[in-house]
Amino acid sequence: MAGAPPHAAQNTEGVPRPVSLGTSLRAVDPLHLALQCAVNCIDEDYVVAVLDSLLRSPDPHTVQEVRDVFEGAPLRIQRLLGDLDPAAQSGTESVTRHRLRSANIRVRSQVTIPTVGRVDLLVGDRLIIECDSRGFHDDAHQRREDARRDRKSTVGGYHVLRIDYADVMFGWDSVFADITDMACSRRHLGAVRI
Repeated sequence: MAGAPPHAAQNTEGVPRPVSLGTSLRAVDPLHLALQCAVNCIDEDYVVAVLDSLLRSPDPHTVQEVRDVFEGAPLRIQRLLGDLDPAAQSGTESVTRHRLRSANIRVRSQVTIPTVGRVDLLVGDRLIIECDSRGFHDDAHQRREDARRDRKSTVGGYHVLRIDYADVMFGWDSVFADITDMACSRRHLGAVRI
């Protein structure tokens, strides 16, 4: 058919031949329907990550627009809407923030600290959690900048935990144990020098 994208197949001799699957159709639901369906299919922390991502997408939506999509939704979903943060910079950060808040750990996102800059998450007064990704933290310049920020944070009396996607998605129990150890020993509280 005209306009259909060619696909590759092989004949009985193994020779590639073009194949048409017909007219290309797009199966795309309106955004509000896709979101309403998604929240019933994924874990709560991923719901927060998806909705935070929507708030910072190239065609961003407001928190109120997202709330409107879920008007009349079950209480479980309404509670999650209270944890949305348009300042979140990554899904890993959103998942981490939601998991900590769900455990009743006070955490703020995208906090600006003098001489350090903006940090992903701040637990209590002094525990900085940086959610690193390969895309932004793999080149030599960014590694040097991360080291400078960590140094300034430490000199200022902060503790820095750097975690990445694998830590959050596959090693959360260990990460959470480290964070709760810091919190239970109250090392996340107290005066800083910056």
